[in-house]
Amino acid sequence: MNKIASIKEYIDCIEKIRDWNKFEHSMAFRGQGNSAWTIRSTLERAGINRVFLKEYYRSIDYLKPEINSLGHHFKRNLNENGYDFNFSDYREISFSNFPDIEYLSYLRHHGFPTPLIDVTQSEYVALFFACEDLDERTDAKVFVFRGDFGSTSVSGHPELHRIGHYLESDRRHIAQQSEYLLTVQFQRVNDHSEWLFIPFSSFLEWENPYMGEGKDGINIENQMLFEIEIAGDVKKDIMEELAKMNINYYTLYLDEDSLIRKLKYDFLRRVRND
Repeated sequence: MNKIASIKEYIDCIEKIRDWNKFEHSMAFRGQGNSAWTIRSTLERAGINRVFLKEYYRSIDYLKPEINSLGHHFKRNLNENGYDFNFSDYREISFSNFPDIEYLSYLRHHGFPTPLIDVTQSEYVALFFACEDLDERTDAKVFVFRGDFGSTSVSGHPELHRIGHYLESDRRHIAQQSEYLLTVQFQRVNDHSEWLFIPFSSFLEWENPYMGEGKDGINIENQMLFEIEIAGDVKKDIMEELAKMNINYYTLYLDEDSLIRKLKYDFLRRVRND
């Protein structure tokens, strides 16, 4: 694992990873404020590690009328015959044709428990999310996913799907240059099989040795997942550098609360510096 103490060291590290990995697909990034945290979806953090897609989608479909009262237009997909999707069909999900993905993206960006693991196309946005808590006592981490990360698809085994940026969703999706990872498994249930949302760790444990951190015997050029640790005592300096790039609370969250949070940060920085 690399540990950096400045934004320059961070960018140098990213460029080294790019040089190691020559591929057509773009990399993805995820920033987390505590380097000890593993990658988990908000659904996992809410205590729901495994749930059948049919059950989860049916539950969130009931929420649409209240959400649509805010001016949204999410279509109801639940009728007298159940949810309008065949969750026993392996092909649809295996080709990343997840239903209601725009709706799931909206829910994720507003804090609702979803199976989506949000990542970004921008290494700078990921760095912001890693450093935004300004907690000097805690080191942060940015995960770097190679462009072909999650390409494995085998029926009956854990699968990881990468959902690209080009979908209609909440404006935060655009501002944060968001993409998403989803971990699923096609599991036997009585006389048929159904799709199940599973923990991200289940895919990592099953996939292959290249998910590690460049340990002995592993070819770094074939590695798919990298980790960059950020020293806690440089979070403030990095946030100041990102602010010069117009990467701040408001430009990434785009609401009144985030604007006030940005102004609070600017105010405290000026007062404390004085």
